[in-house]
Amino acid sequence: MGNMNNKNMTEDLNKDTSKDIILLLIDDQNIVASAVKRMLEGNDDIYFHYCQDPSMALQTAMEISPTVILLDLIMPGINGLTLVKFFRANSILKEIPIVVMSMKEDGKTKAEAFMTGADDYMVKLPDKIEFVARVRHQSALGQKRKLEMELAEKTIEIQKQNEIIEEKNRQITSSIEYAKNIQQSILPQNEKIEEEFKDSFVIFLPKDIVSGDFYWYNKIENLIFIAALDCTGHGVPGAFMSLIGNSLLNQIVNENKIYSPEKILEELHKGVRKVLKQEGKTRNSRDGMDVAFCVIEKKKNIIRFAGARRPLFLIKGKTNELIEIKGDRKSIGGRQKEGNRVFDKKEINYESGDTIYMFSDGFVDQQNKDEKKFGIKKLRETYVEINSKTLKEQKKILLSKLKDHKKEWEQQDDITILGIKFK
Repeated sequence: MGNMNNKNMTEDLNKDTSKDIILLLIDDQNIVASAVKRMLEGNDDIYFHYCQDPSMALQTAMEISPTVILLDLIMPGINGLTLVKFFRANSILKEIPIVVMSMKEDGKTKAEAFMTGADDYMVKLPDKIEFVARVRHQSALGQKRKLEMELAEKTIEIQKQNEIIEEKNRQITSSIEYAKNIQQSILPQNEKIEEEFKDSFVIFLPKDIVSGDFYWYNKIENLIFIAALDCTGHGVPGAFMSLIGNSLLNQIVNENKIYSPEKILEELHKGVRKVLKQEGKTRNSRDGMDVAFCVIEKKKNIIRFAGARRPLFLIKGKTNELIEIKGDRKSIGGRQKEGNRVFDKKEINYESGDTIYMFSDGFVDQQNKDEKKFGIKKLRETYVEINSKTLKEQKKILLSKLKDHKKEWEQQDDITILGIKFK
């Protein structure tokens, strides 16, 4: 028999062997390689590779990625057990099953082989059936071990990524919680409203930590300004809009001393479009807000109202009649086709016992699990039904009805309702 070298003993590696067995034999004797190759005949899923020089064993293994290694214990220049240690110390090759081979059954040598890191011990060479069975068994164990190791590594990587994500979420949530404190600080103190209107309530339920809804209150001499505003979006984008709206209202009313509700909305519209750069040809934003705005003059029992896509509900105390005072069908900010956006003012005389409500659309648009909205009709009926109650009682009833409607369904939008009963 002619000399057998690595080249003619190695199968074609261009084949897809991802599901096959790749066997690497490390032995200085060609005769052993020839015998192994004969025993593998007919096993087309086993790809045989031979390394005669033990000093090239690690390099060869790195190149072919075997699923099982057969390793002779006695070779010139290097001890087989030393080579086992080299394989086990290699981060890439350490999980590959190693079957050590010896000329005789030696308990001491076998024990030393297993302690060093070998997976099996074989007296060379057993019969064909046993040999192929051992190769297949060890290769399967190695593949399983490799998959488990890869899974463990992926699990660790996923855990690390989850920890990074959780930490980022904590930082983001912490920042938004801080933003909530800022937003809460600009909202009117409910005590201030209650000082002026003993029987009143505020329902303010952000969908997220911060809200795109906000309400605004001020008193200048004998005029009381109160508004419910619903900005585009919710969460952080909506909250930014609420800060813009609050700042503009302070400027319009407190600094510029504009006290008529329709003029306040017109200036608010201009201010939003200017701040969001909606005036020029390059209009990057269509954001804005819907508003119900009241100026109340208590000495004259007059409400001056202007609305941007939001109404004012008035319930007469004597008759329990609900009157809807509609706002204009145009928003604050966003697109403007007309030359100047103007709003109408409505003057309403109220009597002792009358109640007004201003609200965003979050309550009426809240859906339940059947995708049915609470609805404006049901809200009207609820206002009439509870009109004889105090406003504090009304607040509890409204929150209870909202809870019963949505049950476990998540809140879909920010919710704001302001209620005032006149004495």
